Amino acid sequence: MMTQVVKVDTERPCALVAGKESRESVEIVTAIVDEATLRFHSDPIVFNVENVGVVSIKVSSEFSQLDGLAIQKICGLNGAYCTACTCTWADAVNEEKISAGFSMDRDVQNLHDLFGELSSENADGDLVIKARPNDYKIRTGLSDKPIINSQDVTKTLSVLHAYLRSLTFFEQLGYHISAGVLKMGIGVRYDQEKNEKARLKSAKDSFRQGAMKGPLKLRLDMPDPHGGNSDTGNAARKFFEQESCQGYLDLVTEDPNTRVSLQILHERFSIILRVVSSKKEIDVERFSEYCSGTYLELVARFPWMKSVPRSVHSLLAHVPEKISLNGNRGLGMLSEEPLEAMHKLLRRYRTDRARADTFDKNVYDVFNHLWCATDPKIRSHKRTVQCTFCLQKGTR
Repeated sequence: MMTQVVKVDTERPCALVAGKESRESVEIVTAIVDEATLRFHSDPIVFNVENVGVVSIKVSSEFSQLDGLAIQKICGLNGAYCTACTCTWADAVNEEKISAGFSMDRDVQNLHDLFGELSSENADGDLVIKARPNDYKIRTGLSDKPIINSQDVTKTLSVLHAYLRSLTFFEQLGYHISAGVLKMGIGVRYDQEKNEKARLKSAKDSFRQGAMKGPLKLRLDMPDPHGGNSDTGNAARKFFEQESCQGYLDLVTEDPNTRVSLQILHERFSIILRVVSSKKEIDVERFSEYCSGTYLELVARFPWMKSVPRSVHSLLAHVPEKISLNGNRGLGMLSEEPLEAMHKLLRRYRTDRARADTFDKNVYDVFNHLWCATDPKIRSHKRTVQCTFCLQKGTR
């Protein structure tokens, strides 16, 4: 199997922030992006080129490679179902609204304006939004002041996380079907008398063991040694290959009608994800119809789902519009996979190639290693990997 080469050394670091994605840590990175964006957009870069003269360049930038949690914190949309549109979780499974389409009707400036209208001073003199029951139509999920001004990140969609969350969705769907617990989504309550939670746990354990030891040969939904999950980008890509569909169906159910439904969805998600992660020009109109048809298939074949995960909604409802905004090309160039792949480098540098007497020195050394490894001149001397069988470069 040919695996995708993730070019980690193209990720030029601008900051290393310790800790989880809190609002405070995200503000540090966002401030850097805001300052650089405003400076480059207002003042072109001017320099002299030999035998040419003075050259002026204007820089266009896009704040991408963000996951859903980071987008929520940057936009202050911690209570929102979707960060790209104002629909609710109930709207997301409404067939009429799916057929009509969900436009990406949010933008950062409108969020700033809405915060100004709804916020009031608290006892400490800070501007806050006071949430009230049944006020989603007014607040549309806005809970904090947006912390970015220069770029509209509401329309940012994560390519790698689309793969990962789609895999998680199929896993959860499989658990519920296998356990015979035909209900899932926001607000679902499980019946203790019917041992529905225990049945789901048993189905999950059986699925994981079968996936690892059966034809799939994948470690799915298992903890990894670093505190994460075994569902990686390569695992998701292998799962959505055509050859993996039969193994998945055998793990989930023997009912012929359910198998047909899952097979159709598996094939459609596989095609959509490959289009999204490509870099080629896309027929957006046809692709939009295909995504809408997949969305309708999903809610029609599994009407017991009270809601779909926001990542699945974003994939099926908003990706065609995002591709249109990207010049009708797939979003492969905006994928956050190289950034995610840097985690193992960070762990290696922190333990093996950095001073450990103080935290500051440790992070300083790690940053320097990353800065050197991503230097264009150093990268130009890197050996190009070439397959000895097909002579194709850039894959392994």
